[in-house]
Amino acid sequence: MQFSNSLKADMNGYENLVAGNISLPLGFRTLLAETSRLCRLQGAETEASKQTIWNTSSNVISPLIFGFVYWVLTEAELQGIKRLYFMARDGQILYKVAQVICSQWDYPIDCRYFYGSRQAFHFPAIESLGEQEFNWLFDNPGFLSIRIICQRVNLQPETISNILTNYGLLSNSWDKDLTDSEKNTLKKVFQEESVSELILSMASNYREKAVGYFKQEGMADGVPFATVDIGWSGKSQRSLSNLLAAGKIYPDTGLKGFFFGLLSSTQAFPSDLLMPYFLKVNDRSERYFLCDPQILELFMAGDHGSTVRYERQNESYVPILRSEKNESGIAWGVLVQHQAVTDFAKMLTKHLQPQECKPEYFQRVTEDLLKKFINSPSKDESEAFGKQPFSRHQTESKFYDLAPSYELQDAFKIILDPNYVHAFAWLPASIQISHPMTIMQLSYIRGRRESSSYANMAWQEFHKGNKQTAQLLATKALQSSLTILLSKRFIYLIFLLTLGL
Repeated sequence: MQFSNSLKADMNGYENLVAGNISLPLGFRTLLAETSRLCRLQGAETEASKQTIWNTSSNVISPLIFGFVYWVLTEAELQGIKRLYFMARDGQILYKVAQVICSQWDYPIDCRYFYGSRQAFHFPAIESLGEQEFNWLFDNPGFLSIRIICQRVNLQPETISNILTNYGLLSNSWDKDLTDSEKNTLKKVFQEESVSELILSMASNYREKAVGYFKQEGMADGVPFATVDIGWSGKSQRSLSNLLAAGKIYPDTGLKGFFFGLLSSTQAFPSDLLMPYFLKVNDRSERYFLCDPQILELFMAGDHGSTVRYERQNESYVPILRSEKNESGIAWGVLVQHQAVTDFAKMLTKHLQPQECKPEYFQRVTEDLLKKFINSPSKDESEAFGKQPFSRHQTESKFYDLAPSYELQDAFKIILDPNYVHAFAWLPASIQISHPMTIMQLSYIRGRRESSSYANMAWQEFHKGNKQTAQLLATKALQSSLTILLSKRFIYLIFLLTLGL
């Protein structure tokens, strides 16, 4: 596959970005850019938003996913891993691409799609109610109510209403955002003997069925295996490890997991191994800011609902899903996204050979493409991807728009209420699709948030003794927004860095 002048003229910004990256071998970047271009041009969607999804999938999502899966398969083969479990739902499109690569490039690895989720792993892994359990149980992704926390342990607050009332947690507060004081009170409720016994009894029942499903899927047959997931902390992997240990089927060599990125890391046992592809735990480079969970999880969205638990039906164990179909996702264009990504994988593996590429080539491409998409999305991309709701809650109890569109009447509300723009908003996209009168406010919020993030990480790196990294991050904080100079802690940090302390 070679470029002609006419083909080069047909390339868009993403494709030119890949083709023009002189740090990559000419043959590799030529084939990759041309594959993206050809895949994009094959899109035949009649709806504008779905055509945008197809184009973005061809240009951004496909190289990102292909590179990750290719790295997973390469590492698995090197480590003697014979089976890979691609974790639902983020793993669905990863699994499809793995099937293509294994078929085209002859990887002798058994790839399987595995139904699981935070909810399906965390709750049955409970064998006591301590700090570790409260850590995920009270994890707060922006809004946390009594009902949400109860749902995480498969309870309705009505079931324990008498005890909640005795502790002053009345029914009119069950759906409100909890204060720190109320969270501490609710922890005491869960430590009441009658409540904890109810939770632990249910968890034991759920655990038996979860382990039954794991055995059914081959996790106890002695074949060396690893899991594949998107990220971001390893908490689900930790709960899976605990479940395997409770079921006496924990691998002798520990549980291994491949992840796109890790923002933090936790594990159940020292023998567990969490392996990141694009972002390592202590990486404070630009990649940290490119690993936006909401955006990347939308890139890897599945076509079915999340796994809630497992049940025994006749002689087999089956996953119970929140919904058989991801109706809103399918209406948005998840299947369009999947088709473009798999078409890209088929096309690329026909013209590119494994010996012609390295995982680090794809990592560089991924960094460039994400930087352009996340920081400078087009209006079409902002509208197509920004309007898709997402949930940070494991029980999917609250949803947000990825990039809310703000109208004229929102302009003053944004100024008066610092929380009016939710913490997870994809602000570059919101700026593209909002009323012109809100752009200045949104740009200010974007700069302030980025500045605060850089400043916090600079302080963390300083305390680790990484003064050079702290200096770079502090400089980025200033470049993002001069309002950071209003922070006494930041001024103190600059003072310490200047003195070389």
